[in-house]
Amino acid sequence: MTLALGTAGLLATLAAQPAVAEVTLTPSEGVQGAAAEVAFGVSEDRAPAHTTKIQVVMPDANPVAEVYPLSTDAWAPLMAYRTLSTALPGVHGAQSDSVVSAITWTRVAAPAAVTAADVNELRISLGPLPQRADLRFLVVQTYSDGVVKRWTNPVMTLTPPAGQEGQQQVQPTHPGAAHAGGAAAPAETEGGNLGIVVGVVVALVIGVAIGGAVVASSRMRPRDDSGDGGAAPAAAGQTEPTGQTGPTGQATGQTEPAEPTEPAVEPEEHRARP
Repeated sequence: MTLALGTAGLLATLAAQPAVAEVTLTPSEGVQGAAAEVAFGVSEDRAPAHTTKIQVVMPDANPVAEVYPLSTDAWAPLMAYRTLSTALPGVHGAQSDSVVSAITWTRVAAPAAVTAADVNELRISLGPLPQRADLRFLVVQTYSDGVVKRWTNPVMTLTPPAGQEGQQQVQPTHPGAAHAGGAAAPAETEGGNLGIVVGVVVALVIGVAIGGAVVASSRMRPRDDSGDGGAAPAAAGQTEPTGQTGPTGQATGQTEPAEPTEPAVEPEEHRARP
């Protein structure tokens, strides 16, 4: 009899406890860099107490540039913001350093009654989705009797865009970069290096040719070693005048011109008489 009463009491206690519930996220998958519309399903797991407030907290580590609550009957949304050190690009390219940190929905009016099967659905639009493997949300649920629950299970799995699976994803380093490419980057780098090498070789060839021409030109030009106002040295194989005379009695070198002489006058005694 005692055992029967104990079993009945245990069953009654278990029946009075609410079933374990989770916050659902639909869809649970998204594409990195794309926009998405998701719905949070929050159940009334503590009926007859009903939900009065639901807050969705965005992840601090992976901020999203644009987050907007969508219209839902019987719920009024309120957005909270935070400022980032670096601006993020939005869905349409415009950058902003102010992002939504949390959205809180407050129930406009108390429902007549709720059951454990009732689910409150709240929707948001967000993007671009970060270049991460997943996006984790925190949902805080407040009940009419003052109880508060925190749900950490809503997780959105993120995958690369079609055709980029398996490529290395890089976190953007400036607001204008969404994600780095994979296979095309090495080819572009090799092409750039080849162009630089060819340019250097051509510049060296041109420099050597110009240098050779300058050297050859300097060797063909006569030098002036006599100083200011001096005469140029004699060409190779020539000698300066030595003052010796040749067969004609003229110096082999250059001489000053002889002074003009008056014509000889014949003596008077030798003149012919008329």
